[in-house]
Amino acid sequence: MKIEPMGSSRSYRMMQGFIDQLTDSRLADRLATAIEGKKPFAAFTRIIDKADPGREQWFHFRDQRYQSWIEYQLEDELEEEGDDEEGSDDNE
Repeated sequence: MKIEPMGSSRSYRMMQGFIDQLTDSRLADRLATAIEGKKPFAAFTRIIDKADPGREQWFHFRDQRYQSWIEYQLEDELEEEGDDEEGSDDNE
């Protein structure tokens, strides 16, 4: 099974979700402004790489979202395999 990468729109929503849960309003404002401009991913990365402890919070948040994305794909694949197996029983 191949795990598909997270698309840019989903990745963008992930950044928005991170910003929405930040308690540091100054950092949240800077990141929100960054993703509204040109090259939002690069701008976000530039700011978050210099932010402490925001950088570690981002890595933790991002890792959790990636884990959920992988689990979603695995569950979807298992459901499809289960559907295929159920269909083959009908033909016997």
